[in-house]
Amino acid sequence: MATVVILSALFAAAVISHARSTSATYDETTHLPAGYSYWKWGDFRIGPDHPPFIKLWASLPLIASHNVWPSAPTTDSAKSSPISLQALERAWTMSLADNDAQWFFGHFFLYGIRDEALQRLHVGSPLSVPGTAVLDRRDFFNDADRLLFRGRMQILVLGLALGILIFMWARNIYGVSGGILALSFYVFDPSFIAHSGLVTTDVGVTLFFFGAIYFLWRSTERLRWYDAGAAALCFGLALASKFSAVLLLPIFVLLLGIVGVRRRRKLLGVAMILICLASAFGTVWMVYGFRFSAARSVSEAARSESLLSNLWSSKVPYREQGHFPLEYNLRRTKALKSLGDVNPDSVLLLLPSVEQEVPKVRLGLLDHGILAAARHHILPEGYLFGLAHTNMMAQVRPSFLLGRYSSRGWWYYFPVAFLLKTPLVVLLATGAAVGLSFRRRDGWVLTFLLLPVGLYVIASMSAHINIGHRHLLPVYPFLYVLCGGLAVEWRKLNSKLQRPLAVVTLLAIMLGSVLVFTPPWRPQWIYPHYLSYFNELAGGPRQGYRRLVDSNLDWGQDLKSLKTWLTKRGINEPVNLCYFGTADPRYYGIPHVNLPGGYPFEMQQDFSRARVPGYVAISATRLQGTYSFPSGRATWEHFLSHAQLVGTVGYSIFVYHVASPLH
Repeated sequence: MATVVILSALFAAAVISHARSTSATYDETTHLPAGYSYWKWGDFRIGPDHPPFIKLWASLPLIASHNVWPSAPTTDSAKSSPISLQALERAWTMSLADNDAQWFFGHFFLYGIRDEALQRLHVGSPLSVPGTAVLDRRDFFNDADRLLFRGRMQILVLGLALGILIFMWARNIYGVSGGILALSFYVFDPSFIAHSGLVTTDVGVTLFFFGAIYFLWRSTERLRWYDAGAAALCFGLALASKFSAVLLLPIFVLLLGIVGVRRRRKLLGVAMILICLASAFGTVWMVYGFRFSAARSVSEAARSESLLSNLWSSKVPYREQGHFPLEYNLRRTKALKSLGDVNPDSVLLLLPSVEQEVPKVRLGLLDHGILAAARHHILPEGYLFGLAHTNMMAQVRPSFLLGRYSSRGWWYYFPVAFLLKTPLVVLLATGAAVGLSFRRRDGWVLTFLLLPVGLYVIASMSAHINIGHRHLLPVYPFLYVLCGGLAVEWRKLNSKLQRPLAVVTLLAIMLGSVLVFTPPWRPQWIYPHYLSYFNELAGGPRQGYRRLVDSNLDWGQDLKSLKTWLTKRGINEPVNLCYFGTADPRYYGIPHVNLPGGYPFEMQQDFSRARVPGYVAISATRLQGTYSFPSGRATWEHFLSHAQLVGTVGYSIFVYHVASPLH
C-alpha cells in the first residue's frame, strides 16, 4: 500500500539523517569490529557480552572492504608492522582472559593511527598522541564514519522489517486503518529512529522477539507450516541476538498453556515449544560456526597468550589458557551478589575485596549446570560465557535517576524511564487503547499483546542493569499494535469527521517526534538528536540530563556536533574535554586537553594541566558523575563552580567558559 511505503520512507529518511549526523556511540566501537572479526577470522573471542547474529548482520558490508585489517591478528607478526596493528594484536590476544580488551581492539580497529603520523608527532604509541595534536583523516588507517554508516544501514533494514510486522499484526486484528495507525506510532517514535541507525542489538532483538510472538499468534489462529516455521526462526534468531531474549521461553510456555486450556490444543503447545527450542539450539550453534571453542585454534590462542605473559600482569584463576574464564565469572558473580545483598549502598567501595571472596564461593546448581554444559559441549563456549558474564556485570552497575545514584539500581527505574522517554501522544493512546480493549472484551488479543509486555517489564524491574530506556524497546511494538485498535472506534464516527480526525491524529504523532512543547511557547526541537528525546513530563531534552543519562541521553554520539559548534564560533584553541564515549575526538579534529574521567584511549591530564581561561566541554554523564565516586563528583563541581555555561551540543555535551584559574 502506498501509505505504508510513504511511512516507511519517512522512517528511513529520519534514521539516515540521524546515522549521518552522529559519531560512534559507546557500544558500536566493539560491535562492528567484533562482527568483522567473526566473518574474516572465524573467531568469537571479541564481544561475548552479546551473541553474534546482529554483529554478523551489521558487519556484512565490511567483508568486501579493502581498507580494514586484512588478516587475522597474530603475535607472530613482525615488529616492523604498523604500531596500531601490534596494539590491536595484543588486545586480541588478551581478550579471552580480559573482556575489557575488546574496547581496545575496537579502538585500534576503527581509529588506528598510521606510523607516519606517530613519527611526525614524535610518539611511540597511538595512545600517547596528545589531544592537542593536529591530525586529519589520512592519518588514520580507516574511515571509521564510513564503516559505521554501512553497518548502521544494516540495522535500518531490521527497523523497517519491524515496522512491517507491526503493520501486519495490527491489520490482521483491526483492519487496514488499524495497521496504518500502529505503523504511524512506530515510524515517528524518536527512540526507534535513533536505535535503528546504530550498530547495537536493541532493534534486532526487538524485531525477532516481536516476530516470534506474532507468528505464534498466527499459528494459534490457524495452524500453517510457514507461520510455525517463522515463529521458530524468529525465536532462534532472538536468542542468537541478545541474552535477554531467553524471556521468550517462559512467555511461549505461558501463552501456549493458555491456548491449550482455552482451545484444547495441548499437542500444539508441546510441538511448538519443541520446534522453537530446536530452532534456538540450531541457530545458536550456527552463528558460532558449529564450533564449541570461541578461539578458532585453542592451541594458537594459548601460545599467543604465553608469548604476551611478560606484558600481561593479570592472571585469571579458574581458567585454562585459550578459553574464556567461565568458572571464574560464575564465582565472581556469586561474590558480587553476596556483597551487594549485604552492602547495597557501598558495594562499589567493596569491589577490591571481591577477589578475596572468589575462592570461598560455593557454586549453585545452575552454576554447575553451566559448567557441565561447557564440559560436554552442549552449547558453544562463547554463548555460555556470555550468559555468565552478562549476569556478573548485572550485579553491580552504577546508575543515575532523578538526581540519585545507585550501584544496584531501583525497581522503579524502567517505569520512570518509560514515562519520561515515551511521547505523550503514545502514553495517551496506550491508555485509551487498553481501556477500550477491555470494554470490547478483546481478551484473546490482550493476552498475546499484554502478557509479553507484563513479563518483560517485571523482569526488567527485577534487574540491576539500570542504564538505558533502550532495554524496554521490545515492549513498544505490542503497545503500538494495541493502539491500532483505536481505529475501530474511528470507523464508528460520522464519515465527515473521519478524515479531519485522521489528519489531526497523524499531525500530533508526527509533531510529537520532532517537537517537545515544554514550555508550550518555546518548544524544543528534536531533529536530528533523536537519542536525546525526553517528553514534556521530563521537561524535554533540555532537562533530560537531570532525569537520566548514559544511553538515555548521552552515549557519545555528539562529537561531530561539538566540532561543528566550535567551528561556527571560531574557537580554534584546544578545549578542556571530558567526553563520555568511545569515538576518537582526534579523528574529528577537535584539539583538546583530556581531563579526568574523559576519553579512555588517550592520556588523561589532571586539573592543573587544564587550559584556563578557556572552554570546558563535558558530557552529561560525566557532568552528573554517574560513574564517579562522590569525591570525583565533588572535584568536578569545584572545577566548574565559577564557570559560565555558554552552550549545549545536541543536548548531551555542555560547554562552559572558565574565565580565571581556580585556587
